Amino acid sequence: MYKTILMPTDGSPCSLQALEHGLSLAKALGAKVHFLYVLENPAQAIWIAPESVPYGLELLEDLKKAGEEAIAK
Repeated sequence: MYKTILMPTDGSPCSLQALEHGLSLAKALGAKVHFLYVLENPAQAIWIAPESVPYGLELLEDLKKAGEEAIAK
């Protein structure tokens, strides 16, 4: 039926419930799972002023860490 399941999350309780359902479905079907962390405000990751590069790099690292933590849940 499904060979691959995309499981987006923003770390919210509702998305974590959806992940549980998606993982159960993937296990039952023997499907591969791909996780996608969704930013609450994607504009933060897209636009970085040149004078804000040090801050921007820190922001990108924080966003990456938040995504990894959400997927780890």
